[in-house]
Amino acid sequence: MVALATAGCAAAGATRGLPTPRPAVVRASGSVSVFPSPGTPTASPKTTISFRGATPAQLDAVTVKGSRSGKHAGRVVAHSDGRGASFVPTSAFTEGETVTVTTTLAVRGGDQGTFSFTTGRAAAGFGINQAPASTTTATPASEVAHFTSRPDLRPPKVTTAPNPTATASGDIFLTPNPALGQATTAQSGPMIVDGAGNLVWFQPQPPGTALDLSVQRYFGEPVLSWFRGAVSTGGTGAGEFVLYDGAYREIASVRAGNGYQADLHDFVITPQNTALLLAYNPVFAKASLIGQAHDRDVLDAVVQEIDIRTGAVMFEWHSLGNVDVDESYLAAPASITDPYDYVHPNSIALATDGNLLLSGRHTSTLYKIDRVTGTLDWRLGGKRSNFHLDSGAVFSWQHDIRPHAEDELSVFDNGASAPGVASRTTSRGLLLHVDEAALKVTTVRSYDNPQGALSLSQGDFQLLPNGDWFAGWGSVGQYTEFGPKGDVRLDANIGAASASYRAYRFAWTGTPTDAPAVGASADRTTIAVAASWNGSTKVARWQVFTGADRSSLQPVGSFARTGFETTMHVPRNDARVVEVQALGPAGRILATSAATPVK
Repeated sequence: MVALATAGCAAAGATRGLPTPRPAVVRASGSVSVFPSPGTPTASPKTTISFRGATPAQLDAVTVKGSRSGKHAGRVVAHSDGRGASFVPTSAFTEGETVTVTTTLAVRGGDQGTFSFTTGRAAAGFGINQAPASTTTATPASEVAHFTSRPDLRPPKVTTAPNPTATASGDIFLTPNPALGQATTAQSGPMIVDGAGNLVWFQPQPPGTALDLSVQRYFGEPVLSWFRGAVSTGGTGAGEFVLYDGAYREIASVRAGNGYQADLHDFVITPQNTALLLAYNPVFAKASLIGQAHDRDVLDAVVQEIDIRTGAVMFEWHSLGNVDVDESYLAAPASITDPYDYVHPNSIALATDGNLLLSGRHTSTLYKIDRVTGTLDWRLGGKRSNFHLDSGAVFSWQHDIRPHAEDELSVFDNGASAPGVASRTTSRGLLLHVDEAALKVTTVRSYDNPQGALSLSQGDFQLLPNGDWFAGWGSVGQYTEFGPKGDVRLDANIGAASASYRAYRFAWTGTPTDAPAVGASADRTTIAVAASWNGSTKVARWQVFTGADRSSLQPVGSFARTGFETTMHVPRNDARVVEVQALGPAGRILATSAATPVK
């Protein structure tokens, strides 16, 4: 094991001066915030210019001029919350030029309403090219689920221990994909299972194209959200996030703005019904910008807040210009044309004070960003920590930063990034007390993986409504629920050489619009009837009907639901077709299958 001594020493040692300028100073410098922020060195040539705190009418007098492309006309898009608008240029800017914006507004960070930013130059040769899965591991047939009524569904099986009787309520939300370096005959895709690991809902997708299935609220209603797109071998994504309602119908897709593609790592719907997301921007960076001896290609970490209803960018932040390249613990690629993923942003969250919290995996640092101005407030952990961390609070290569009480943050501490590159022997979920006034961080609780596993990538740590903690162990294909005192209440493994980027537990009610599925086969005296209804959370019993044809169906039995698929045996009586009805807890008919021939 290679210890990250520098990570521990820097994070636990003396604090450094807080970043400047301070957010309060920038806020006080005007009444209108603009994005890209004044001075941004790597804005997209396809960028829009967002004004927060200005009305659409006030943008009529805005002048936008590129140092090479000249004056730009455009249109104005109002933000749906009534608190801002975006100037959308008619044509793109030129790479590497300075864009000057002249206004009559009190722009924060501007000079009497005038401000400028620079557009980035695209890195050469960067793309999302997903490598095929290895075939080094054969998938045991016993670890892949098969259903008579739904032969098209073949998800990995989930095994659980101990008996999940003392757990929190709710189902488990996963996105199984082949584990790193593994091959599987199981399908991938967004998947819900119950506390015992029984399938509730599954939508097969090509491997590596669906990640981070979650339940969020959009305009007060619960929705499913997940990433849909492509994933590179370096762990970056290019795609969008989709929203599904309780009937499993797509109601929205959310894309990054300004010419970027949404990254897979996180997606948060805010109480204002906007979306926080991440993007990776491959740019050519001058040595003077990155503090290095030579120019090179770099992955600029981008944070955006998107107006879901209009698609407008309401906020944008870039790591270049805010986070130095030498903060990274990841060695730079030998080739300067291989983009250096020096930050690797992997979670974004809304802090309790309304500002933003960003996790940088490759810097082993948590960043607080002012949501009004985009100003960097502080660093927690890593080489330039503004906080003193007690020895138990030091983390590395982490994922999933989440705020809880006013002064507490949880982190999934991977403790490793690759075989032989580790600061711990097991991964853990970590809850920290953060004293912003004293700049001190102490450990509240730390829960190690109960199987002693070390997760090299992915993972999350979720606080449940009953006080339990739920850890998804990422690359090792495992999830665990801990009691408030650290006792293991549920430990589960995802089979068939599959792993899930994250794992969550949420309350969920599913009411699919399609009909239940049924399959039936018979011997001389008995019909075996298999029934399922993919995604329904309300079925309590199944009523079975048989007959010579559809017009002669008669009820022959009622059976308690026993899992995703319930197998029931009824007398044959020369029946040629079978039909089932899904019944709710009070016996109400929820849905009826099609009449299916008996084989």
